[in-house]
Amino acid sequence: MPQAAETQTDHQTGTTILLVKLYADQMLAEKQKREQLRAQLGEHYFTTQQNLADNVPDLMLNYLDALRLNNRDEAQAFPGGLTQPEEQAQKLHKIVQLVAWKCLEKHYTPEPASQEGVVQALAKLECQAEQPEALARQDLAYLKDLTLIQFQRGDRTLRLSLDPLAEYLAALYKFWQYQEHETAWMEFLAAIQQTVNLSGVWGFLLALYDCCDKKGRGKPLQLPETVLSKLVELTQLDQAKIDTYYRQRRMRLALEDLKERDLIYQSRGVVDLETIARQGLLLKPSAQRCLTEVLKDKQREGQLRQEAAAALGNLIWAPLKGRKAEIGMLRSIQTPEA
Repeated sequence: MPQAAETQTDHQTGTTILLVKLYADQMLAEKQKREQLRAQLGEHYFTTQQNLADNVPDLMLNYLDALRLNNRDEAQAFPGGLTQPEEQAQKLHKIVQLVAWKCLEKHYTPEPASQEGVVQALAKLECQAEQPEALARQDLAYLKDLTLIQFQRGDRTLRLSLDPLAEYLAALYKFWQYQEHETAWMEFLAAIQQTVNLSGVWGFLLALYDCCDKKGRGKPLQLPETVLSKLVELTQLDQAKIDTYYRQRRMRLALEDLKERDLIYQSRGVVDLETIARQGLLLKPSAQRCLTEVLKDKQREGQLRQEAAAALGNLIWAPLKGRKAEIGMLRSIQTPEA
């Protein structure tokens, strides 16, 4: 998928393999939508143009649309009784962005938010409805059905299922809230700088910069240059630092997956550890050590231990196979006679 690769290299946030998954889900959703339109409007409707995102903020929004289109639970109607796809997409974007911001509001990093606090915020958004609070709870039930949010602590708190998604959606929420208002932006960024350790909220700051960079340079808005300059200052944009940051975070998430009870999440952790070891020499020893621990842990499922063994084998033998191929190629080259 050349366009997926282009998306990864086009922006400055060192995005992880998550974006490849989002892009793949987006392509499947686009294919389904086009098939539906073909059935309704006929073959002549179609051109070579496709509505695929060419930047990360839009990719995140298109991922929401993919989940909405793939939701086949007929018993779970769209909140508010909306039936038009455009209206559904707009509302879904608004409510998820608000929920994401509530999960980052306190410390600018993804964490559980009070369900009642989120309900009250959504009720303000749904103020035109006859029963705003009831509709707000329907909104949350719908997001849970899409696996976008998870309830915790006996449903007293909730959080978005994916941290990078939460950071980008919260960043989009602030982008549309402040738009071209320089004073509001500078006060907001000053509050972040004064209240938290910037290294701990780097993910949100990077997402914020990316949203402003892609959407605030004349399309659709023109943000003051002082806002973008301040974001560059806060993020201290350096590609090597960004890559290291995302690899370290992915390592932490992989270890968290291995602690889950569900074998699906544990397997995902093993796959991520192998990928981390392939991509980063600094983290390769730690990743291999974790895989070895999984392999030796007799309390683990046999399938998971086999997957860990396969991952270790790939890491050990793949470089050797490459060297053998190089040696074979060199041997096949005949030295010309003098």
